[in-house]
Amino acid sequence: MNKIIEKLPIPIVVGIAIICVSVWILKHKTLLKNKTFVLIVIIVIFGICAFYTTKLVWNYLEKTKEKPKTATINILNGEQIVIYRKPNEDEYNLKKAYSLVDEGEIKEALKLFEDYLKQHPDNWKVKSDVAYFNFREGLVEEAIILMNQVIDIIPSEAMPHYNLASMYYMIEQYDESLKLANKALELNKTSSRINRLFGLIFLKKLKPKKAIEKLKIAIDKLHTMSTVNKTLLAETLADLGQAYGMNGEHELSLSTYEEAEKNDSRIPRIYEGWATALYFNGDIKGAQEKINIAERLGHTVNPELKRRIKEQSEK
Repeated sequence: MNKIIEKLPIPIVVGIAIICVSVWILKHKTLLKNKTFVLIVIIVIFGICAFYTTKLVWNYLEKTKEKPKTATINILNGEQIVIYRKPNEDEYNLKKAYSLVDEGEIKEALKLFEDYLKQHPDNWKVKSDVAYFNFREGLVEEAIILMNQVIDIIPSEAMPHYNLASMYYMIEQYDESLKLANKALELNKTSSRINRLFGLIFLKKLKPKKAIEKLKIAIDKLHTMSTVNKTLLAETLADLGQAYGMNGEHELSLSTYEEAEKNDSRIPRIYEGWATALYFNGDIKGAQEKINIAERLGHTVNPELKRRIKEQSEK
């Protein structure tokens, strides 16, 4: 009987109770003259209504309440320990972590990222970002470990191979960088960024001819894009200008720097490279002008280049 009552909608139960009480009272009209009895009846009816109204509200709140969910299972002393977390807690902490990055609070953000990745170890996008943030903070070893984990998750994607190659390039491990760049290029032969990275590695390894080959491919790929990234194009042209200069092709170097400036004149290293090409081409006055532009843009020019230009201008 109790189970049947529990399954009935609460308003129906309340209504039935009130009707039953009303019918009983009508059969005993003389009792209505007793004020005490009337008060008791009112209290009883009010109590029933209050009880079921409270139950109705409570049931509604229980249904809409977010229940905790299992986040992970650890093994401790041979026992399974289930850790419960509130729904969306991880997502909230993730958003907070990215906000902290925007505010420059990288170390605090990394703590939240670490906690998030414990619960979502296969989220390669976040893991890739965290690798970059670690690298930016000088935590190179941690960054490389994370990026290798990203490669393990998505081995057929070029992006993590390229990112890891870039990290090794930044810490001057050019052979390792070249190996990873080769793998990235196998997976994405049309990438301008990967071809440019090849060019940069060959410049560092003092192989200008190979650098020129790869940088020209990168520039061709950039030109074929529906929306050309002019800043990236200018940067790559500056790299090509440097490669031409290293290879002794100073006229080509000059024209390449000129083209780079047309695409983005805000890049100071264009002017330092341009000054170098002008210096070797015998145009000392022009070289000094480019040095001045680079410094106005906030660039610290190679002191040796400045010294040589100054010596030649004083002769």
